[in-house]
Amino acid sequence: MHNSYGSQAEVTEKTQLYGRLGQLSRQSKKNKWITACWAFFRTYILRLGVLDGITGFRIASMNAKTTYIKYSD
Repeated sequence: MHNSYGSQAEVTEKTQLYGRLGQLSRQSKKNKWITACWAFFRTYILRLGVLDGITGFRIASMNAKTTYIKYSD
């Protein structure tokens, strides 16, 4: 078994870090709510995260949070 993160706190820290780094490198201004919802939908539904149960939901949520932070001002 491979665990990428040791705790939920590590996941939160990485999510915020990647969101801030993305915020520094973004080229265009997009609606943060729409892009975050799209990131969740893409990960959970289109990439079949729903089949992974709660783990898929958590990953989709993490992606949505990262995207939201990335497009926040």
